[in-house]
Formats: sequence, structure tokens, C-alpha cells
Amino acid sequence: MTPSREDSLPFHLVLSFIRLLGQSQRWRPVIRSVFPERLPGDDKLPSIDVFVCTVDPEKEPTLAVMNTVLSAMAMDYPGEKLHVYLSDDGGSSLTLNGMREAWEFAKLWVPFCRSYKIEKRCPEAYFFGGEDDIKCSSDLGSDEEKYEEFKYKVRKYARVGKKKTGNHDRDHPAAVEVMQDSSSDAVHLKLPLLVYVSREKKPSYLHHFKAGALNVLFPQIFRNISKDDIYDSQYRSIFKVQWQGLDGQGGPILSDPMKLRRAFGPSNEFVKSLGNQNYKPANMIINGGYPTLSLEEMKLLASCAYEIGTEWGQEARFTLHCKGWTSVYCDPPRPQFLGCGTTNLNDFMIQNTRWNSGLFEVALSKYCPLIYGPLQKYMFIQSICYAELAFSPLSFFPLWCFATIPQLCLMLGISIYPEVRSRFFPMVSFLFLSSLSKHLYEVLTTGGSFKTLMNEQRIWMIKSIIPHLNGSVDALLKRIGMREANFWTTNKVEDDVERDDLYQKGMFDFRTSTVFLAPMVALTILNMVSFLVGIGRAVFVVGELNKMFVQLFMSFYILVVNYPIIEGMIIRKDKGRVPSSVIALSAVFCVVFLAFSSIILLY
Repeated sequence: MTPSREDSLPFHLVLSFIRLLGQSQRWRPVIRSVFPERLPGDDKLPSIDVFVCTVDPEKEPTLAVMNTVLSAMAMDYPGEKLHVYLSDDGGSSLTLNGMREAWEFAKLWVPFCRSYKIEKRCPEAYFFGGEDDIKCSSDLGSDEEKYEEFKYKVRKYARVGKKKTGNHDRDHPAAVEVMQDSSSDAVHLKLPLLVYVSREKKPSYLHHFKAGALNVLFPQIFRNISKDDIYDSQYRSIFKVQWQGLDGQGGPILSDPMKLRRAFGPSNEFVKSLGNQNYKPANMIINGGYPTLSLEEMKLLASCAYEIGTEWGQEARFTLHCKGWTSVYCDPPRPQFLGCGTTNLNDFMIQNTRWNSGLFEVALSKYCPLIYGPLQKYMFIQSICYAELAFSPLSFFPLWCFATIPQLCLMLGISIYPEVRSRFFPMVSFLFLSSLSKHLYEVLTTGGSFKTLMNEQRIWMIKSIIPHLNGSVDALLKRIGMREANFWTTNKVEDDVERDDLYQKGMFDFRTSTVFLAPMVALTILNMVSFLVGIGRAVFVVGELNKMFVQLFMSFYILVVNYPIIEGMIIRKDKGRVPSSVIALSAVFCVVFLAFSSIILLY
């Protein structure tokens, strides 16, 4: 039994389906400008809540989280209308103590930023952001010394915390603390309200959900991305192409703030506050006139059983657009906040597996964009845009096929693509070149380079082969009840000098799980062998080059794009190279795969 060209049709159709969905995001891109001078006076501005979410003080260093809190508190916004909440899903004493220190430092930092109109309001970035930053003299005395004192105290809590045993992050009561001094200093300084909230967690309740999945107006911009950006951590395609395309079709994704008590649970104050920007609770006014819910009411909201029996707890709805709402995408020249992107392969794999699991869960649910959107009078093109995101994890299927079947057939002398002299060969060439040209055009017009193109091609292949597959399987297992919902935290610690050095040099760090690494290495070995065998057949067998050119080129292109993997296997000698044990395991897998597949194809 030998494969025909019709046998390769399924994986071509899947890839074509996903590619077709993606074109809807390019039909009507919208680029918006901001006009700060048109804002109303402070008295007419609405009250806003800023949520900073954290879960693990080891992977998300407390000092970095507190810098985020201080940045939010120092925003150029009326202090009495700004409320900052730190949602700590880990229930960590390190985070709580760090926040208390941040509140004390905020009494100096927030007035300083307002008085001198400081643009860079993150203390760490302001004091140590580089020589080109203009520093101001201030009434803080030695402002940098004050910040160093703050850092020392926060790090001291971290050192003490590491010596303690017994982490209770999976079993702890709800905790709420409002940062407010009895001396009413906050009133004089007009400091924003600062609240620490930790949701209750019990082993008997499911609680592995990401509290930080919040919608924002600004794209994520990262401060730690290297020039080469080998892991595509800046997400150029999403923030410079896809989101602008979605804006032209009704706007990026929104969550639906449903009304009514049955939807949002038994908290009367919470229900009354929905949709009312000027709402003030009647049962409690914190010292100084800052409105907030009572501590008892807040702890009720933070309990792990609060949403049981409510629509909120039963359904995750993304239906605002279906009701006629429109969202917009704003990408100002100066970013509002800078985050930390992934800078090593292990974090990249974990993060993308988590994302793809969530995306495919949407595709498998009753809120699948291709079904739910059109039925709810959804904008048809907008539903296609969302569908491209939801179904993108399925690209693992065609990519695995493209990385194995043509190579196997090449070694066995089986042609599955048109020959060079065939009248269909120009069509195949056009499809490949047009796809590559479109990608190159988008890269160049959004500030990238040819190296950016190669990096993104490589990362797309890696994501499709591993995180897309793992995420799809994870989502399917959760859908059929064989796996519980979970959440993996992305590591944001930046003190590994060796890893950072490799990243800055544009070299992959292959110190990751064998589950992630072995498939990459195995497919690389398979393509190396098939390319060498194909070259041999082209040299020694008449007519083979004409017959097998497309398959030979596919192996060659995959090897060129993924040269860093070959380098990590053969050339590099540093600690970030591909381990010999993984190479040996992958080689054995390739031998077994070739033997088993050859028997199936030939017989």
C-alpha cells in the first residue's frame, strides 16, 4: 500500500481551514490615535479600579509585584477616584508584608511623581532605568536611599519566608486588608485606596483558575525582550496585526458583566455596584471618605464557594458583542506599563501550552465562535476572527504531518507532490511563496526584519509541534472530565545570569522537560536523515530530483529555519545545549517510527 496525493488531503485541509479563518483579521485593520487633551476635568472622570494579580512569590518576585502596585498608584489620575487592588491567589505572607511596605513608600513616591510630573512611575525603572533618564531633585531627601531601604525590607521578608516550611497556598481562608492609616495621611496626600485581597482556597473546592485573565485597553509590552527576540515574546503578529484587524470587525474580545443576583451571587453591595460608576456602599465609609465594601462583605466575595449556584460560576460568557457592544484596540506610542516576557524555552513551552489549552476549550464549548456568534446575531466576520484564535491549536495536526509524512516518503522514493515538470508545480510554488511573502510584508511593515521572519517561522513550527498538541490534548481531557482545570504560573525571576546571557546572545536554552524537547529533536533528526537520503537519491537515481524536489525542499527548509536546534545538538558545548540523553532517546524513537511507518506504507 503506497500513499497517493489524495492521502495528504486531510492535513492540507486543516491547515487551509485555519489559514482561511486568519485572513478575516486582515480585511479591515483599524489603527487608532489617542487625544489626551480631550479628556474632561478631574471632577468628571469616572472612578476606576486597577487589579494587580499574583500567585507565587517565588516565580513572581515580590519586589517586582510591588513595583507594579506603586506604578498603578502613581498614575496621573485623581487619587480619590483611583482604587488599586492586589489579588494574591497564593495567600502569601511575603506578598502581604511587601504590600504594607509598598504602602509606606507610596506616601513618598506618589506625591513625588505628581509634583515633578514623572513619566516613568515604576521606582525600579526610574532609579535604575539607564543614564538617559532625567532624574529630579526632590523633597524626599535621598530618594534613592529611601527606595533602597524599601527594597531591603521587601527582600528581607523574602529571605525569611524561604526558611519557613509548609506552604498553605492551597488551603487558606479569605483575607482582606485595606491599607489606610488612622492619621489620615492618605487624605492629605490624596493617595489611591490600596486593598490586599486573597481568595479563600480549600482542597475540596476547585480553585486552579487564573484570576489575572482581565481585559485591558493597552497591549502587553515587555521591557526585557532581547534584540533578536528568539522566542517571539513581543507577540508582534498579535499586537500589530491581529488585534488591529479585530478592531475593524467590532473589536477585541470582551467579557460579559451580567446583571441580577442569580448571576452574581448573594452579595447585595456587589450587585448594586454593577454598572454604576458612582456607586458608594451605604454600610461602610473608610476613614477619610474612601468608599469600599465592608470587610465582611469582601470576605464573602473572596470565599471559594461564593459562585456556586450562580450563572457566573456555571458559565464563562463572552457575549457582549452579541448584544451590540463594540470594543476598540488602543496602542499608544508610549506604553502604559511594561511587563516581563518569557526569555527561556521552558517558560515559553509552559505558557503556550496553557494558552492553547484555554483557546481550544472555547472551541469545544457551546460558545464556539463559529456556532454561538452567528446564532446570536454576531458579526459574521468577527466570529471568524475569534474562531481563528479558538481553532489555532489544531495546527498541530498538519504540522506533524508535514514534518513526517513527506520525509518518510522521500526516503522510500514515494512522490506525493507534483513533479517539477508538472503543470501543477507552479501552483504549489505560488502557494508557498505567497504565504511567505505575506508574512514578510507584515513583518517589515511593523518594524521587523528578515531575522524576525525566520524567528517567527521557527517559533510557529515549535508551537504547532508541541504546545498546540499538548494544549489540545489537555483541553480535550478536561472537556471529557479526565483532567481538572489547572493553572501554571510563568516564571518571572530574572536573576539567572547564565540563562539571560544565552538569551541576549540569541541562543536557545534547551534546559527544559524531555516531554517538550524530545519531539523537537526527533523531528529534526528525521528531517536531517530524509534530506541526506534525498540528496543521495537525487545524485544516484536518474529523474529523482524532478520527482522528489518538493519533498526534498521541505526537509531543507525545515532544517534551515530550525538551525538553532541542530546547533544545540551538534555544535554547542555550553549548559544550554541539547542533552546527549535526549538526542539518544530521540534517535531511538526515529528508528522505531521509520521501521513501523515503512511497514505500513509498503504493505
